[in-house]
Amino acid sequence: MKKLLILFLIITLFAGCQKKEHTEDKSEISHKVQTAQHLPQKKAKRFILRDLNGTTFTIEQSQEKFLFQPSKKLTLLFFFTSWCPSCKAQLIELKEIQKKFPELAIIGILLNQPSDAKEFVRKFSIDFFVSTSYKTNNEVASHIYKYVKAPGNIPVPMMVLLKDGKYFVHYLGAVPYEIIASDIKRAKEK
Repeated sequence: MKKLLILFLIITLFAGCQKKEHTEDKSEISHKVQTAQHLPQKKAKRFILRDLNGTTFTIEQSQEKFLFQPSKKLTLLFFFTSWCPSCKAQLIELKEIQKKFPELAIIGILLNQPSDAKEFVRKFSIDFFVSTSYKTNNEVASHIYKYVKAPGNIPVPMMVLLKDGKYFVHYLGAVPYEIIASDIKRAKEK
């Protein structure tokens, strides 16, 4: 079963969810730790996300960093859709990451408006916060994608790791557990 899961994850890494127009290798992208280039802000951007239970999570960007409420030292923003095979495979990796790093807040930001969001969350046993605020989710995605200079076509899955609200690294496409775990360890050490 484990070999089948690994094979499935490898296949989804190569398949991806979107046609890529550039030739940069995914492993190169996922290993890049770029210095955050802050967008000029006149006033803080604030987004209030809601999950299926009505629980809220607030993201606010000041000039220097992102503020989260509730806050944790490490936050991983996970942008995904319910129809994307790579996103579904990434959910399996994130459940393991959450077990290993309980101090990490994983915030799922669902970019499509599935009528079966409740069933999707149940089916994949997602126990981290998943925002189903369709309009706000897409506003957050647009803002964050510009912040990390991701391609304009909004690739999924995409993840952004922040430490104390400051950019640490981002990933375009599905990423193996080992890479995410390694980056989280590095973030904790800094």
